[in-house]
Amino acid sequence: MCSTSKAGVSPIRPCWNAWPPRSPIGPDDDGFLVAPGIGLANRRLSIVGLADGAQPIFNEDQSVAVVCNGELFEFPEWRAELEAKGHVFRTHSDVEIIVHLYEEYGEGFIERLTGQFAFALVDFKRRIVLLARDRVGICPLFWSRQGDFLYFGSEIKALLASGGVTPKADTRGLDHLFTFFALGGRRTAFDGVQALAPGHYLKIAWGGDDKAATPVETKYWDFDFPDWGEEDDPSDEEAAIDAFEEAFARAVEIRLRADVPVVGYLSGGVDSAYVLATAARIAGKPLPSFTLRVPDPRLDETTEALEASGAIGGQSTVVEACAGIITENYAALTTAAECPVLDTSCAALLALSREVRAQGYKVVLTGEGADEAFAGYVWYKIREIARRLDVGDAFRPSTAISRAARKWAARDQSFAELARIDGMIGGPHAQSILYNLVARSRGRYYSAGMKEEIGAHVAYEDLDLDTERMARWHPLNRSLYLGYKVHLSGLLLGPKRPGGNGEQRGDALPVPR
Repeated sequence: MCSTSKAGVSPIRPCWNAWPPRSPIGPDDDGFLVAPGIGLANRRLSIVGLADGAQPIFNEDQSVAVVCNGELFEFPEWRAELEAKGHVFRTHSDVEIIVHLYEEYGEGFIERLTGQFAFALVDFKRRIVLLARDRVGICPLFWSRQGDFLYFGSEIKALLASGGVTPKADTRGLDHLFTFFALGGRRTAFDGVQALAPGHYLKIAWGGDDKAATPVETKYWDFDFPDWGEEDDPSDEEAAIDAFEEAFARAVEIRLRADVPVVGYLSGGVDSAYVLATAARIAGKPLPSFTLRVPDPRLDETTEALEASGAIGGQSTVVEACAGIITENYAALTTAAECPVLDTSCAALLALSREVRAQGYKVVLTGEGADEAFAGYVWYKIREIARRLDVGDAFRPSTAISRAARKWAARDQSFAELARIDGMIGGPHAQSILYNLVARSRGRYYSAGMKEEIGAHVAYEDLDLDTERMARWHPLNRSLYLGYKVHLSGLLLGPKRPGGNGEQRGDALPVPR
């Protein structure tokens, strides 16, 4: 995807030229559309509809067009339903359901989609552009308004290549990295460039009256939990386990839908092994697996991973993470992530993904997201232990303990500031102490000028959290929500995703509907 403008022809060619011949965004197909007031470009990684899925894709009378990065997992079911209603499909691409669903349901169709996607839809009759991003932020989508022009793309590089967006650091965006070690919200590392938030779409209506359109952002989906005290506590544990396994199997099954072979990452953990075991059962054969060997035997999980691989079956590939893997890959990783990367394990994942691509594969199932869903990280456990001192929300000594620990971690913050932060995010949360430990590094790297530019602003102000709804949840669910909104989209689906011309599908949990 590339750019759109208020009037005239947008600078589509500079964006188009920004992508090299083997861009990770898509090396298989390319296409573009230029019309008065709008320009679209697409480079495609072909997974479904290999022969006839080139984009843009249109509806029957070509009044609606779309370019999309990602995949719509339930496209066979939607296609059958739409054809029964009289819609005519011209391709075998999953992306084609977007234009027909829009015809059928209007803007409301977006909330019906399940998958990983970022798309731009143009309605030429109504002179409307819709930019949409999937529910949890698996696929990136960036945009920037410069005067009467609005540029958008799956990579910030495309926006900068237009010549209309000046590359300049956003100090508040960088402050997110040194607070959460992630960019999970709208902020990016570039001033004037923002990410479309997960579960949101942007509507731009451009007319012929020479007036600049105003982009309007709408939230179409968010995570939700039962009210505190109303959580499901099944009396029949076996029935609950069966229900989970059914939902999990469905999540894996729809992600196996591809016209190319699918493989998997395999560590020594339960999450990736469970994904691959489930995939093997559904596919009727084991998937090839890829494992990273770490030089330090205290951290290496190769033995456990190969044991799991032996039980599941399938070909195993082990990639050696040599001592120089970070220095050898960090520049390329930062270029792909389009921001500084604090989690250096991402460099090893980049090397792993390159091996996947070198063997000719495009799609990888992963176990990312399990710790966010099941409170697997140690900070969740520490928080719940401290909460044993609390009596509901009325008497919470754990709050004082959390603030005292965070004051020790970042001594430049006052207790009043910590209380202000907790108020912004409905906290404290399990991650609060961790974030303060990360924030200690700001004193080492921030110049006096950068501190002055940031001023009293704190990264927590930028988070898109429904604190009113959070107040009704159990404290553990509040922390899980924060992890979903910040850590999951900002790190696991950001810097840990860039790879060698491939698509990753995180299948540790079915995405809530």
